[in-house]
Amino acid sequence: MITPEAIVSQETVEKWDKINRTFSGAIVEYIWGIESVEQQTSITWSCTLVEIKDTQWKTIKIVIDAWMHQGWKHDSTLNQNLDPRILEADYIIVTHAHIDHIGRLPQIVSQGFKGKIIMSPTTWDLSYLSLLDSAKVMKRERDEAIEYNKRLWKKLQQLVKYLNDKNKKRGIRRWRWWSKIDTNTGVLWNQEYLDAFSQEYPDVKSQTDIRPYLKEIPEPLFNEDNVHALNRYITTLDTEPWVTQELILQQWPKSDDKQRPRIHSIHLEFLDAWHIIWSAQALIRVEVTRIITNPSERLEKWLRGEQESHKLLFTWDLGRNEWYSWKALIPDEEIRYAQVESTYAWRPEHTSRIEAKDNLFETLQDCEGDAVIPAFALQRSQEVLLMLLDYYEAVIQPQIQELKEEAKWKTREEKRLIGQRINELDREIILDSPLAISMTEVFIQKAGKDFYPLSEEAQKKRFWKVVIWIQSEKLYKWEAQEDQTWHTKNIKRIIVAPSWMCEWWSVIAHLKEHLWRHTSNIVFIWYTPPQSLGWKIKTEKEVVIEGEVYPIYATVHNLDWFSWHISHNGIVEYIDTLKSKTRWVIALTHGWDNRLRITPDIEKKKQVKIITPDLWERVTLKF
Repeated sequence: MITPEAIVSQETVEKWDKINRTFSGAIVEYIWGIESVEQQTSITWSCTLVEIKDTQWKTIKIVIDAWMHQGWKHDSTLNQNLDPRILEADYIIVTHAHIDHIGRLPQIVSQGFKGKIIMSPTTWDLSYLSLLDSAKVMKRERDEAIEYNKRLWKKLQQLVKYLNDKNKKRGIRRWRWWSKIDTNTGVLWNQEYLDAFSQEYPDVKSQTDIRPYLKEIPEPLFNEDNVHALNRYITTLDTEPWVTQELILQQWPKSDDKQRPRIHSIHLEFLDAWHIIWSAQALIRVEVTRIITNPSERLEKWLRGEQESHKLLFTWDLGRNEWYSWKALIPDEEIRYAQVESTYAWRPEHTSRIEAKDNLFETLQDCEGDAVIPAFALQRSQEVLLMLLDYYEAVIQPQIQELKEEAKWKTREEKRLIGQRINELDREIILDSPLAISMTEVFIQKAGKDFYPLSEEAQKKRFWKVVIWIQSEKLYKWEAQEDQTWHTKNIKRIIVAPSWMCEWWSVIAHLKEHLWRHTSNIVFIWYTPPQSLGWKIKTEKEVVIEGEVYPIYATVHNLDWFSWHISHNGIVEYIDTLKSKTRWVIALTHGWDNRLRITPDIEKKKQVKIITPDLWERVTLKF
């Protein structure tokens, strides 16, 4: 038997063993992005840590997306905790501008991050608007909690005064407890004071214990200054094919016989993900020197080595492939590792958009009164507005025109009745969100013809007037469009108001106005996570909003036809499109236990190792 020692010297064999024992590869850790009932973590957050290590343990750390928790009661606690390894990362790569993918960026930078943040140019434009809005919302929530506790405190002062006057007659000393109030916030939030006061005045504890009614004062994760500071860390990368960004660091050693690095270049390329406009898949190319490990070959050839490329593909949210093929974007290259979302692994296929659009039109036509549509401020609001413009043109205008033609030959009284019918048919389309309004302007400017119909010029050309009314920040103050008559109470309204979970922003005010009205309608056209207010409106008869109970008399339409995530069949088709590489790995993220349902279908088409990782699980890819 020929042994390595018989061909090369012992010294050469020891060098060969040393190089092979030195790790060169990538370690992928799923910090967030895996749903867990045990950890009570929801589906609305994403973050992966990638450590690319070379010989001599030189390392580059890359974070894919900066998560924010949404949808569970303890999310504020989860959002306060920050893995210190994120702060040590060299790069943070952002796939798209949804807040659950970018929400921690200002907090990360404010706590000492010194690396680079890479995203597409328009993703940064939208992220900037979204983060500024989030900072305002968090500040407003804190101020509202303080004001609420102040009001409750004033009521308690009145009770204390009454009890003091009452006990004075009994000879009990007067205790000015309210002098202990916090002068900065005006809030008594001290358990020691509450306990002491309850001992002095037991009637308060038994009859009017305020502790269950005090609101916890949320601490904002970041402020507007933190958002502005992000500008110094942003590097933009277009989603055009073959546009790359080099990620290699200067700290890596040069090639020599004593310290021979296997990795000599790392490049990032963005591929379109079709989830929202300008969303991206992150393709990381790692070029390495392949060491020839066959000791029977000449030593010179072994030392010279050969080169190979490892492609790591990271996707968080992928869009539907109803009108296109993934082959148009995915490179014809072998993939070593692919991370694929499987949010809708349980649904074989989504309802077609044409059918869903027709069903939305039928639902709106049947609405007796106003219709409130909770929506995402980013892209979903804009796409819904485009559909509503089509609805106005295809459904409302023909009926109004027909009635106007009929009225030409009628008497004055008959014309008055026809005018009432026209008012009943007509609709005001309302966009109520400063954030959605700002983003709509970006869409009109950057998305070209796709969203140009939302501009005032296009609406006037199409309808001879502006159909979409823009609501200002103060409720029920309408911005008049030129000389047109503004909001008429007799005209029904279609109100598009973020947020999609019904937890924040202007949708709360509209829900408080419409939930108790028998003629109103709440139209849900996409998924709302459990525990959210939107889920409760769908499933319960009454809900609590800002401490008040609201019975649900409005008609709730749960269409849930519109989804901008890839379906079960779409996931299988996407993975089938990828060109496989020996020993390649596919990791399925999002989707709870539904990830297990899709695994057999993938394995039928591909010889691939499929993993469904848990939170904080690590996968090692050796180069």
